[in-house]
Amino acid sequence: MGNSEKRLSRDFRLLLGGSSVSLLGTRITMVAYPLLVLAITGSPLTAGWSTFAVIAPSALIYLPAGVIVDRWVPHRVMFASELGRGAAITFIVIGISIHELSLPALIVAAAIEQTLEVFSVLAEQRFCLTLVEPKQATLALARNETRDHLAVLLG
Repeated sequence: MGNSEKRLSRDFRLLLGGSSVSLLGTRITMVAYPLLVLAITGSPLTAGWSTFAVIAPSALIYLPAGVIVDRWVPHRVMFASELGRGAAITFIVIGISIHELSLPALIVAAAIEQTLEVFSVLAEQRFCLTLVEPKQATLALARNETRDHLAVLLG
């Protein structure tokens, strides 16, 4: 294995490691959002509708996000979207800690976080392919997909 392949392999492993942490956090927040709404409102119905309001925008944005990610530099899209997601979660945490988080603010921040996650996931898939040799693309995508499903199970 040449230096180029070692570097690519190391970069790919670093990408998988970092994105695994992010993905696990995403899965945990998907459980936490409805519970947080339930704690704020005491209404299971409101918790259900709020969860729908958080998830719906991200489901609708997949196709346009894919077009955008294909036109932009993938690692920059990942960086910007993860930075935005961190800001949205920080907003939620600060709102909770000062007891000033309203339900609409929570829903908007959570929807932004989930929508940015779509950009991050799509950019990661594209970026993953730039870190490996073309003959390793199938294996890299399989490892990435395996890691995704493991994070879902752990989350």
